[in-house]
Amino acid sequence: MVVLDASVILKWFYPARTEPGADVAREFRERFLDGHLTIVVPCFAMYECASSMRHSQYRLPPCTVKEHVRDLWGLGLTVVRVTRRLLWTATEVSFVHGGSVYDAYYFATAQFSQCPCVTADRRAHRHVKSIPWIHLLRDVSDVSAFDD
Repeated sequence: MVVLDASVILKWFYPARTEPGADVAREFRERFLDGHLTIVVPCFAMYECASSMRHSQYRLPPCTVKEHVRDLWGLGLTVVRVTRRLLWTATEVSFVHGGSVYDAYYFATAQFSQCPCVTADRRAHRHVKSIPWIHLLRDVSDVSAFDD
């Protein structure tokens, strides 16, 4: 089981040749589709992915963004709703380690799900690099290590 943030998930939909770490990100998706891995995301990850696709440097047309959103929703990822307890923990992580509450919510989701978190966002990771169960995508060499 693993929490993936939007920076990892978006690599599934953008051109692999221009996205560093896309091969590893796509391996997470393949292991999930093969039934080896559970992927957990906070519910707002769906909004974040859709918004990022809408405003991406790739200038995706509306029909492509809608297709990608449909495909993402159809995967059946484990979606965790926002709760007061998770928000409280994310806020605490943000104050202790720095960074935004928004980014910290992924880390709090992982903490409560008792699983690691993977991000491709170097800025967000810089604040929490001392937390051993939060991984930067570029440092992941064996996706199977996250299997259920």
